[in-house]
Amino acid sequence: LSAEIDAAANQLATRLAQGEVKEYSRIVQEVYLPCLEEEKAIAIASLDPADPQYEGQKTAIETMQAKKRNAALDELQAVADRWNQERKAYTDAQKK
Repeated sequence: LSAEIDAAANQLATRLAQGEVKEYSRIVQEVYLPCLEEEKAIAIASLDPADPQYEGQKTAIETMQAKKRNAALDELQAVADRWNQERKAYTDAQKK
């Protein structure tokens, strides 16, 4: 009975962790990335198009926002990769 309880608890913990990874992914994609886009739009809108440095400033803003976006996506991928590695290790251990 103890082994069955342990197996059920491990399965529940795995499902909870998977849910947390999915929720993190959803938040990054549906909240954080759109927020970055809005931040970029506001920053560009605040520039003076008549300024001779406008294009350089706009490019700098776009570059910085792209770096933030890529960093968020890289972190999301790293979380997903870690989760997949842990799940595989758990699954492999259960087969033994």
